Amino acid sequence: MSPRRPVITPGNEAKSEAPGEIGERPESLSVSLGLPIADMPLDAALVDWLIREADAIEFSCRNRMLTLRCTQKLLKRVRNQTMSADQVSSTRLGDWYANVVSLPYRGKSVILFMAEKSRTAVVVEGRGSAKMIPLFRERAIRHLERLNLESERVEAEARAMEEICLGKTQNRSVLGSMNDLAWSIWVAAKQATRYTDIDWDELECELNQVPLGPLNYRCSVDMTRELFGE
Repeated sequence: MSPRRPVITPGNEAKSEAPGEIGERPESLSVSLGLPIADMPLDAALVDWLIREADAIEFSCRNRMLTLRCTQKLLKRVRNQTMSADQVSSTRLGDWYANVVSLPYRGKSVILFMAEKSRTAVVVEGRGSAKMIPLFRERAIRHLERLNLESERVEAEARAMEEICLGKTQNRSVLGSMNDLAWSIWVAAKQATRYTDIDWDELECELNQVPLGPLNYRCSVDMTRELFGE
């Protein structure tokens, strides 16, 4: 059962309706601030901090699961993985989608991953196999760290991505956004002198700065910051 938000009473006391065993109790909170509960200042900044901390605790207590929705082409290449069509992702960015993108180099391709809510793009080299999953998780977290988001929230997102199951694609809008970025990936690869000259980190940053129609022509970086409360 998830802990509820702290309640601020008229007597300037910060009490928890159901502190449980997770998160700080009011007593430990007052100690960390160096103030007794009754003397804790209840300005707007403190109230905002309490609400954000309660949200982070509640979010981290949900089932830790991410659903990676792959195209049929990719599902055939990734075998012996857990399938779950109805599993709801516990991540802030929601379900992720994945598809193979062929490159203008013989035998070379990458896997393009995209978050459903933010349209965050992550690129992993390869044609698709079970090995792509830990690489995807690593690069997704690295991308969030590059945005200088609140570290506690990034860590919570990483924990929510510890268990990944596969599913079939459901959102055509996400697939459309992926097709747009797939073309950008192909063009960037074509412009490189050699395959080994492609800087995938730099390309990833460029992809996440592209305005997208489903986001009202905002870029995924802005949407990600919004979903992380920045």
